[in-house]
Amino acid sequence: MEINIPESSNLEQPHLIGKDILEARRSFWELAKSRIVYRNQQEHIDFEKTVFGPDHHVSSAIYVLQAKNIGEGDNFQRWVKALEISVNVDFFGEEYKDLIPYAIEHEIYEAWIGVKRGMSPKEINTGHLLARRRQFRMAMTDGKAEKLLKFYKQVNLDTEDELQQAYDKAQKHMAANNSSDSNPEE
Repeated sequence: MEINIPESSNLEQPHLIGKDILEARRSFWELAKSRIVYRNQQEHIDFEKTVFGPDHHVSSAIYVLQAKNIGEGDNFQRWVKALEISVNVDFFGEEYKDLIPYAIEHEIYEAWIGVKRGMSPKEINTGHLLARRRQFRMAMTDGKAEKLLKFYKQVNLDTEDELQQAYDKAQKHMAANNSSDSNPEE
């Protein structure tokens, strides 16, 4: 799928994804959080159509990312040239607006997976599914995973299996973390 990079997504200065993965991740998250734009439904639809064309479906949030590698082999540098996260605040309504941070986390994580140095999924859908799992783990930590699942099942009928699997993985992850936190010898 070809995407168009809107002028609003271009960075004034390209952002280097450094070799130190922890520092690169931290600085990318800071950059991404500074590139969030909250839009009403029509503004978001217009943005999506600019990026993906007229046939794109309405979503809760999307990201636009353009990166470029300069150099070769192990000495290349990866630069982010454009980044924008558009959040459709009307999509959530008043009852579900507390779920917006999980949509944002999904978009940032999916963008990070696509731009980070080192191993990344070859298929774009794999990055999306990993971001979906992260989104549900974050919501589960906050006690909002059931609400997130209910909401997305209402608005994304064709992704019910994906949503349920992400929820189930988050439950297993939380259970594993809770069991490793307890020490039977104490």
